[in-house]
Amino acid sequence: MRLGNNRIGLIGFLLVMLISTISSFLEDPPEPPRSGGDTSVRRPVPTLPPEDLVGLPEFSVEIGAKGDGSGTAFAIGSGLWMTARHVVDGCDVVGIREAPRRGIRARSFSVHDSADVAVMRLDRSGPPVRVADAPPERGDIAYHVGFPRGEPGEMRSRMLGLSVMSAHGRYSTREPVIAWAELERYPDDSRPLSGLSGGPVFDSQGRLIGVHVAGSIRRGRSFTAHPSSIHEMLARAGATPSARGAVPTFTPATLPDVADRLRDQETVVMALCDVR
Repeated sequence: MRLGNNRIGLIGFLLVMLISTISSFLEDPPEPPRSGGDTSVRRPVPTLPPEDLVGLPEFSVEIGAKGDGSGTAFAIGSGLWMTARHVVDGCDVVGIREAPRRGIRARSFSVHDSADVAVMRLDRSGPPVRVADAPPERGDIAYHVGFPRGEPGEMRSRMLGLSVMSAHGRYSTREPVIAWAELERYPDDSRPLSGLSGGPVFDSQGRLIGVHVAGSIRRGRSFTAHPSSIHEMLARAGATPSARGAVPTFTPATLPDVADRLRDQETVVMALCDVR
């Protein structure tokens, strides 16, 4: 009887250990320790419920046949560069300019299926931007950097509010965008801002708050992708926003110098499209 009791006790002990082991596999794994050198951080994605688009002013843009051209792109992570969808969509080869008459071809690119943002993957990295935690508010000041008309240029603007942009033609989308009133630009002229598309838009602290997607010279308006679209594209590309951005603070007086610095250090580059 004593041996039988010992066997029963042993079996019970083994069952308890087995259940404990199985439970440990079913529990959520512990969060891995963070390295002191980690320079990225995961932030909550700002969302814009569909009902928030009801009653907003809406405008349409025509996405025509694609030809060779250029735009602007900016670094978001290791080998990853963000730009506007209409800059790269429909291209046979895309990439960035390394020097006059020489470019670096992207290994691949992906586009947002319902917004005018895209990400290219290259064997080249640049100091990444830092992404803002919250969207801008009405009256906020923004700083746009890029290559309008294929030349270095920048702009300062003030946020007017939300709008809805509907694209038709080569592809069709309907998305929330932010409308901005132009305050000043460099160079100071009235020519179109084509080529600024895909360029980053920063707040005064140097944090990314938008991507330039459209403009109206006649009305002095600029439109940028909503932060929710940017965060969705970052997630789809597997890019984790940097916690230490390469962009310094902006003021109206320092805008040209800061913009030149971002282009010189290849945080902001010219995006290239080749149609064969």
